[in-house]
Amino acid sequence: MLGDVSGKAAPAALYAALVSGILRSLAARHLPPADLLAELNNQLQERKLDSQYVTMLMAVWHDDKRTLQLANAGSVQPLYVTSCAADAGTERKPADPAGGLCGADGLNVSTIQTEGFPLGLFPDAQYEELTIVTKPGDVLVFFSDGIVDAENAEGEMFGTERLTAVLREHPSARNSAQATVDAILAAVAAFQAGTAHFDDETLVVLRVL
Repeated sequence: MLGDVSGKAAPAALYAALVSGILRSLAARHLPPADLLAELNNQLQERKLDSQYVTMLMAVWHDDKRTLQLANAGSVQPLYVTSCAADAGTERKPADPAGGLCGADGLNVSTIQTEGFPLGLFPDAQYEELTIVTKPGDVLVFFSDGIVDAENAEGEMFGTERLTAVLREHPSARNSAQATVDAILAAVAAFQAGTAHFDDETLVVLRVL
């Protein structure tokens, strides 16, 4: 799970604690990601706080089949890196921001196109769910908006294109999940070049073995 609560300081921290507590109570039910988000959203309606909501990606990994079930409640859409030669895909193929074409490096870096309402805003919200069928060597990158919205001294944002370039231009970064995280954070830090960080920069990387 990767979540981001609206607002700052104590109110956001208290709401994050509330969400975390509800999630812990729901975890024992082993619900699919879309159902878990729907139930979490319903429970937040019973504890509704003005102007508070949370965006969240929820995923369940199945090691025996190398599949990932994924649902999204308003969070940043993750990236999926796979070899063009790999027989990998989804039940609903994710759209490739580069037009579905492989790069000269033999990689396809695509955005996993799944959306949904943030949690805590609307009652009875339903969520779309994808099942991604992966192959060894595939990489999935989940990240907060603080990564792509990071700004340099000129006010430019790091953006998804630069993030994609990091994944394409540093083959060694795909050798392990930790190496991928390190390469992305180093690229963001170099881009900001000492400017103040105004938001969290959170990454969760999954590399298929």
